Amino acid sequence: MEEMEEQLEEVFRKFDLSEKEAGGIKMSKITLKSNLKECEISLVGKIIGEKVANYTGIKRFVNHVWGYPKDLKDWCRLEKVSELIKVKKWDLDVLKGNVNQDDIDIIARIPISIGDAKDRWIWRNTLDGNYSVKTGYVLAKEKIDRKYKENRRTADTSCNLERARGWKFLRSLNLKHKVKHFIWKCIHNIFPVKENINRRVQQGDNICCSCGREVESIEHCLFLCEAAEKIWKVAPISWEEIKNLKFSFSRWWEGLIGATDRKNGKEHICLTANILWQIWKKRNS
Repeated sequence: MEEMEEQLEEVFRKFDLSEKEAGGIKMSKITLKSNLKECEISLVGKIIGEKVANYTGIKRFVNHVWGYPKDLKDWCRLEKVSELIKVKKWDLDVLKGNVNQDDIDIIARIPISIGDAKDRWIWRNTLDGNYSVKTGYVLAKEKIDRKYKENRRTADTSCNLERARGWKFLRSLNLKHKVKHFIWKCIHNIFPVKENINRRVQQGDNICCSCGREVESIEHCLFLCEAAEKIWKVAPISWEEIKNLKFSFSRWWEGLIGATDRKNGKEHICLTANILWQIWKKRNS
């Protein structure tokens, strides 16, 4: 405990005390209640704010330097709210002896039930206060819908920013407008390939008409089909660094954009876009 008091004494040296604090304040049991608040917001409050002492250390040290009463823990014996009520009214005398004036004003405005019913849990979403599965379901659904809308709004904002940046980059390339439009449709997977048609109208097969083995997706048409692979083998440029992204055109294109920093990066990207356009044209000729 002596070590605790030494630590507290060291902390006190950091504080600037008021003249009243430095001179000491004597507190009797009679004046305890009115002076306790002042004590809490001055030295004791500062110590608690520093988080360096426990209750016992504070009481012993302050008692030594400030004449603080030894029966601090006994000054308030209230345990229940009912002890603050007298004849169905707030007992202002008890409140004044235990609660500061600001809180008294707030407490005094709280209405007290004129009946003798005991406190009970109520469900505020029904008129009778009783819980029902229906109102619980409605409340839970509203909460889920609200969270979904918030997440959707955030996602839409991020998606719109990404799309704006992607279109800005695409417009900066030295390409014909029809090629830019073609790449934009590939990025957003809105070309009428069999996979997309079958998913939307649930009619026809989704097998590639060229190789007759795999599903005809935009990635299959431009990278994975045998006809496309033959073209890429003789193409003057290849992208081995991002070949593992060929199963998602949008991700593959994002990887391609990373090449803008290398020498002749934009020219290589333009050449690649034109190769993709020629593969698509040949497939549909």
